[in-house]
Amino acid sequence: MTNKKIFFALLTAAVMCVPFTMNAQITIGSGNPPSEWSLLDLDNREQEQPKALHLPRMTTAERDLLLPNNVLNLVAKGLMIFRTDAIRIGSNEYLGCLEFWNGAQWISLCEGYRGSRRGCGAYIAPGVWREFMCHNLGADTSLDPFTPHPGLHGASFKWGTGIYALCGVQNLVQSPDLIGTPDWAGRGGTPPQASTAHWCMETRNPCPPGFRVPTREEWQGVVDNNPARRVGINWHTGNLPYPTGNFSSGIFLGDYLFLPAAGSRTSDIGRMSTRGSVGWYRSTCPSGVTSYGLRFTETWLGVTTPGRTYGHSVRCIAE
Repeated sequence: MTNKKIFFALLTAAVMCVPFTMNAQITIGSGNPPSEWSLLDLDNREQEQPKALHLPRMTTAERDLLLPNNVLNLVAKGLMIFRTDAIRIGSNEYLGCLEFWNGAQWISLCEGYRGSRRGCGAYIAPGVWREFMCHNLGADTSLDPFTPHPGLHGASFKWGTGIYALCGVQNLVQSPDLIGTPDWAGRGGTPPQASTAHWCMETRNPCPPGFRVPTREEWQGVVDNNPARRVGINWHTGNLPYPTGNFSSGIFLGDYLFLPAAGSRTSDIGRMSTRGSVGWYRSTCPSGVTSYGLRFTETWLGVTTPGRTYGHSVRCIAE
């Protein structure tokens, strides 16, 4: 009989021999009685070779199949796994981490929990963690940054300007979502000339003290070093305005950076476009008459070159 069969035979016998009362206690691994405070005692003292409890090993995708909706689930509270792809340290190398379900979200014992000292952030290189602000500029910072909400969409910025162009949280069939705004050309100032090397962080930094707009390389690092997980069941497609709004869509890059699919403001009159289907996030780097930025849809994620005069979201990174 194999060791595996012996183990399960002993486990079955032990369970069957224990009276099924509220006070049932068992020991596995030795003949010692269980400690008075334990329901199940895994005792290693009589083993010829040390042994330990081996938790279920799962990737992020496999973990999410356990609780596919990833919403409030108090019945599953206390569920524990070992997530094998929790931290990326190389092109195809990962460090795993213990995680448990607290009734509302998965808590990583490597990264702490949301709202802890690490706050919001992501890896920009293998093993290199960087803090990000938890909210888009212009968003309602009193809201949970990991739960989709209209107030998380925030403001839209032309490239290189230090003043927000237009707030993007409207959820009504009215200006400026549908017809734009008459002074769009002046909102946020005029984008710098195409010859400008980078977004000036001394005089045009829109972020609060201690933060700045990410570079192209930092956004690419976030894409390369964090597992992506999309949320929202109603991703729109096409380059059309959505006056009633779709605020449910967004992307998690790792567990601690959530970016809403806030769409953009058109370059002509600042009309709301692609809300709920596309996320555009500015970087400091230009590219001729355009600029680099993070872009994601329901099926695509990467760094590309949007126009400077469009209104796009800004998520600040710590200095």
